[in-house]
Amino acid sequence: MNNSLKKFSLENRVAIITGGAGLLGVQHAEAIAEAGGIPVLWDINKDVSKVAAKISRDYKVSSLGMIVDITNHESIVMNFFQ
Repeated sequence: MNNSLKKFSLENRVAIITGGAGLLGVQHAEAIAEAGGIPVLWDINKDVSKVAAKISRDYKVSSLGMIVDITNHESIVMNFFQ
């Protein structure tokens, strides 16, 4: 972790990122991971798990990718109660 991020530690904090497999979602997830946080990527893109795995490898943090359609209430609820 670089010096400027030491003041902005997210260590052991979980952040859900909707659109997590998209360009901006990945950049947000990387910033959270760099600050020691645990990014949880939600996206309708089926590759979201691969994106999360790459972030885990690159930043040495836990990361999770889940296929979620945030426009569908059941999709959200199912991901919390699986």
